[in-house]
Amino acid sequence: MKKFKLDKNKVYMRIGQAVVYVTGYIVGIVFIYIMFLSGMTY
Repeated sequence: MKKFKLDKNKVYMRIGQAVVYVTGYIVGIVFIYIMFLSGMTY
């Protein structure tokens, strides 16, 4: 296997995108969960 040089900026951009997607996904689930719980209490 030959080592290939990674562009640090691209790597950080990809990591940033992944973090944003995962965070948004978790926030969405939590929001739906809270809405569901608040809907159940009424």
